[in-house]
Amino acid sequence: MEPVILDEIPFQISLQETFQALRIRSGTSRSGRSRPGKSRSGNAQIDQVRRMYEKAREIARPKAVFRPVRVEERTEDQITLDGVTFHSRVLQVNTRDVHRMFAFAATCGQELEEWKNGFEDLIESYYADQINALALQAAREALHAHLRQRYQLTESSTMNPGSLEDWPISEQVPLFKLLDGGPEAIGVELLPSMLMSPGQSVSGLRFASQGDFTSCQLCPIENCPHRKAPFQPGLYQEKYQNASGA
Repeated sequence: MEPVILDEIPFQISLQETFQALRIRSGTSRSGRSRPGKSRSGNAQIDQVRRMYEKAREIARPKAVFRPVRVEERTEDQITLDGVTFHSRVLQVNTRDVHRMFAFAATCGQELEEWKNGFEDLIESYYADQINALALQAAREALHAHLRQRYQLTESSTMNPGSLEDWPISEQVPLFKLLDGGPEAIGVELLPSMLMSPGQSVSGLRFASQGDFTSCQLCPIENCPHRKAPFQPGLYQEKYQNASGA
């Protein structure tokens, strides 16, 4: 099957959610009414973020692409999808009962990336990058909603190359091969470093699962701002170390 592109994704993040993501006290209530007590510098910061948010809403074009793929072969530490082989014991074990997956990429879009790169001030650049992260979040949520509706993919999990030592970032190369030009069609480029441009982009495999797996459960890095679940020290040995192929 050819890659499916989702390029009409609305950027519906509210201004208040933007303030929350930036950890800025906006001085407004949920109703939008002003609250007293903000300093002049605080008001200037709020006005600055509001202007940036409004411009981002105007130009944002978050996008996603996916391709359904079939499991063809598996061993203890690798799995082949539509002729492309990935090396990961964790991926193989997590998808042991799965016969179909969805390779995907999602991005905030080149429009916001170019906008962010126009800021020279470090604080403004940081604000822009966080707004771009919210646009990426919108793209991911739209993709997940589409997969639930179109393919009844209700209980599901995601794995991303580079999120674990077991599945290194070099596995971006076969993933982009599997997506068959889809990332390029939505403006996502795989750099020599294996990172992606725009910076606020993500790629991976989504699959049906019982329970919500997240790589954070196997990652010991402390104080990670992106952590979604506690580290479980014995989980790898218990579930993956001695697991065999199907």
